[in-house]
Amino acid sequence: MKMKSFKLPSLQTINGKLIIWLLIIGLVPMGVATTIMYQQSTAEIMENEQTSMQVLAENTAQSMQQWLEIRQAELQLAAKTDNMRSLDPQQQIRLVNTLKEQSQAYEAVLFTDEHGIVRAHTRKESINVMNLADRDYFKKGMQGQASFSDVIVSKGTGKRITPIATPVLGQDGQVHGVLSASVQIDTLIDKFLSAKTVNSNGMYPILVDNLGVIQYHPNQELIGKKTTEAGFAPDMVSLMETGSKASGSAVIDDHGETAVVAYAPLEINGFSVYLHVPQQAILSATVAMKMMAIWIAIVAALLIIIVAWLIARSISRPIRVVSEQVKKIAEGDLTGNNLALRRKDELGQLAQHINHMKESLKEFIGQVHVAADYVAESAGEFTANAEQLSKTTEQITISMQHVSEGAAQQSVGVNTSVIHLDELSRGVQQIADSSASIAEASGYTIQKATNGGEAVEKTVSRMQSIHAAVTDTDQLIRLLEERSTEIGEISEVITGIAGQTNLLALNAAIEAARAGEHGRGFAVVADEVRKLAEESQVSSSKIAQLIEQIQQDMVRSLEAMRHVKEQVEDGLHAVRETDSHFYEIVKSAQDVTDQIREMAAISEEMAAGTQQVTSSFSEIARITDEANHNTQEVAAATEEQLASMEEITSSAQTLNMMAAELRDKLSKFRVE
Repeated sequence: MKMKSFKLPSLQTINGKLIIWLLIIGLVPMGVATTIMYQQSTAEIMENEQTSMQVLAENTAQSMQQWLEIRQAELQLAAKTDNMRSLDPQQQIRLVNTLKEQSQAYEAVLFTDEHGIVRAHTRKESINVMNLADRDYFKKGMQGQASFSDVIVSKGTGKRITPIATPVLGQDGQVHGVLSASVQIDTLIDKFLSAKTVNSNGMYPILVDNLGVIQYHPNQELIGKKTTEAGFAPDMVSLMETGSKASGSAVIDDHGETAVVAYAPLEINGFSVYLHVPQQAILSATVAMKMMAIWIAIVAALLIIIVAWLIARSISRPIRVVSEQVKKIAEGDLTGNNLALRRKDELGQLAQHINHMKESLKEFIGQVHVAADYVAESAGEFTANAEQLSKTTEQITISMQHVSEGAAQQSVGVNTSVIHLDELSRGVQQIADSSASIAEASGYTIQKATNGGEAVEKTVSRMQSIHAAVTDTDQLIRLLEERSTEIGEISEVITGIAGQTNLLALNAAIEAARAGEHGRGFAVVADEVRKLAEESQVSSSKIAQLIEQIQQDMVRSLEAMRHVKEQVEDGLHAVRETDSHFYEIVKSAQDVTDQIREMAAISEEMAAGTQQVTSSFSEIARITDEANHNTQEVAAATEEQLASMEEITSSAQTLNMMAAELRDKLSKFRVE
């Protein structure tokens, strides 16, 4: 089987235009929507990430604070034990060792008396040797205040520590010393911050103490420096001043790179936790989304081309067939088969109406042909009869002139007068016979003209029926145009719903991604919902564009129907003019008949007069005078009759020309 080669349609055809417009209307909104969705998704991801980081920073700071509060509560509870309040060094030493063994968080646990001398210590070499009277936390403890100290370097290990101190009351209720424990900063970092250092999304934490000194940073060279001396960007330095007072998040310019920073303070000791992540790392997940959108656009373009080609072909083929049929009808060719579009849509209805119009025109043109032939034939007969009558009248005129001359010469001789009277009698009888024949022919002509007028009236009725059918078709097409507009509005509502569904599906996918393994199943469902929403949006856009093209085709159909309507109205006007001409013909023929009958009556009177002349020769003189007088009247009447016959002949020739013109106009219509 030989495959048909695919040929791109011309841009001048409906196929080409529909494909181009569907591509434009399908891809441009898709591109715009994809761009807007990508930008909105990016903004939403940034906002969600910023919120998530702020929550994470607050949770981290809260966890660290709770952990430090637990350590402080442990010391306060130990300070209230009898072993500690007894002020017995041996019991106090056992207690501090027990505390250190129970918690790995402490580097050292010690008791300092009211003079600042260490009386109990987890390191024996420090007992009664170390003097802490100059430390702020000792001074606060002696004042009855529990406190956290600034970060210092341990004299014993050289590591950074933050001492926790609480006063110890003796049995008398007075402060007799301070119980303190050194919490290693590294322990705090390992427990809460190390796992967040340079994770998969590029985020890293920063820990700043109450003095603005960096206690943790992935870059080890920055640890121990003040934030103002670490080379941070101005936005970061300004943010660190705020972060020590309240929690929050912000997008900053970090040396030309956009980054998101979340921060939260530790109220218990004035520390601040900062979480830093580059924007590029946050948006790395959107790269796959962008590529997927590009592939979706490519696939959508191919689908639009295929669907548009199929739709355009299903529309353009019947339109082309209908256009060819209408063109033939406009050229007057009513032959050939009717349209055979087995469709139940508007195009099928249009084809049925055109077939009905063609059959009506064919029937009407056939009837007009018959009527025109009949009118032409009658006009020819009428013209011939009028010419014959004109000749007869001319002969009568000549005869009457002869009669008049004979009457004038009657005095020459009776014999000559008798002969002339005999000829006159025969001539008058001939006139009477001719007048009767002419009257009969005129009556026949009137009947023919009347029949022609009735045929034209039937033609007018047919033309009015065709005009009504064309008007009904025009109204039907306008109704279809209104229904197409309503479907377009419904399609726009579907597009809006699909867009909202797509956005909800995207939000659901983001929430599912946050939920991790537990949200994976929900993410699959959300992705399927999003795909269905996108397919609904694309389909509704295609429907909207197809409806718009159908509305444009309806406008062109209305223009074509308007042209056909004008042609029918012109034909109706022409037939009405023909009916008017037939009316004039009947009226003229009636006038001729009346004149002929008058002439016949005169001829009968002349015949009676000649008989009287021949029967009574004695009155020949008087009869001659009367005959002379009568012949003069007859001569005048025949001259008038001759003028009337010339007018009848002219009218008959005009009718013949009109019949020929009607035949010429009808000749362009072919019905067989």
